[in-house]
Amino acid sequence: MSVTSASMTAKEAIKAAFRHFDELFADSNIDHILLEGVDFLDDEGVWKVTIGFDAGRRRSVSTPTPLFGAQTEPLRETRDLYLYDNTGDLKRMD
Repeated sequence: MSVTSASMTAKEAIKAAFRHFDELFADSNIDHILLEGVDFLDDEGVWKVTIGFDAGRRRSVSTPTPLFGAQTEPLRETRDLYLYDNTGDLKRMD
């Protein structure tokens, strides 16, 4: 196992990941897009950037008192974007 050093900074990888995310989800109705995590995977030479968002789906939430009636909250989703370290190009998204 060889250890490599990243040629991109974490900040550059995050910017590239958000650019790819915006391109892929341009026509989607999503809100509250947030960075959830970033990691450099030495053995693959890729950055893993996790982005979370609300996709418009909601789930029922129980409340301690029936006074407020039925309440819902958004279902949070995440995507892992894997970027080539040397170019910032998207390798894959899970």
